[in-house]
Amino acid sequence: MTCQPCKTEDQSTTVEAPAFVFTPAANLSETEQEVVATLAIPGAGEEDVEIILEKGILTVHAAVRTTRPEGLRALREEYETGDYHRSFSLSREIDQDGIEASVNNGILNLRLPKREEARPRKIVPTKN
Repeated sequence: MTCQPCKTEDQSTTVEAPAFVFTPAANLSETEQEVVATLAIPGAGEEDVEIILEKGILTVHAAVRTTRPEGLRALREEYETGDYHRSFSLSREIDQDGIEASVNNGILNLRLPKREEARPRKIVPTKN
C-alpha cells in the first residue's frame, strides 16, 4: 500500500484534508465469466465507500477516520489513517451494467462480469 501526505488550499487558509491518501493493494483474478478485484481498505465499511464508473474508468474512494474512545488521549499513534483512492481502466470485454461490489471486514470485492461475446465458447463442427 502506498500513501502520500495531502493538504488542500482554500483561499488563504490551509485546510487539512485526510492525513494521507492511500493506494489500496489490489488482487485481480479471472475466470471465463468474470474478473474479480479484491482491494484492501482497512477501517472502511460499506457506508464509507464510493465507487464511480465514468467513461470506462472505475474509481474507488473510501474515507476512514480515526475514532478514539472518549476520555482517552493518544500517547503514541503508529497506525496511519486516511482515505483510499484507486482507479482502473476497464476493457470493452467488461459488462459495465453488471458490476457488483461488496465490503466485508475492510475488504472490497468487485465482480466485473465479461460481456457474452467476450466469453470463450465452444464451436462443435458438423458433418457436411
